[in-house]
Amino acid sequence: MLADPKKTREEIVKWIADFMNETAPGCDIVVGISGGKDSSVTAALCAEAIGKDHVIGVMMPNGTQSDIADSQELADFLGIKKLTVNIGGAFQKMTEALNTALSEDELPGVTEISRNTVINLPPRLRMAVLYAVA
Repeated sequence: MLADPKKTREEIVKWIADFMNETAPGCDIVVGISGGKDSSVTAALCAEAIGKDHVIGVMMPNGTQSDIADSQELADFLGIKKLTVNIGGAFQKMTEALNTALSEDELPGVTEISRNTVINLPPRLRMAVLYAVA
């Protein structure tokens, strides 16, 4: 049996509203907005649940991001508050600091950060930004 999208949306909106009323009445929800489907739907559901005046959309490009305007347009369309924090400088400094530390031969055989670190570091920096804004 297929789920009823309208009913599912209503249930999610109610859950968000109930959760916020019980745990953080009058507080804002902070949502990282990438412009993708997941964050776009999340921001829209939150705005519907607690009101657009209580949702802050945070855009966090890593340096230059050609599609950041899509995220800003979404925030404007939803009528939510928005903030752009460019994590590019923090990412650059963190990778430089890690590579400097590793080049000092503290860990035998490791001289620079891995590709996985380069891939996973920006999402961790974005998480820290969202915590800071919240």
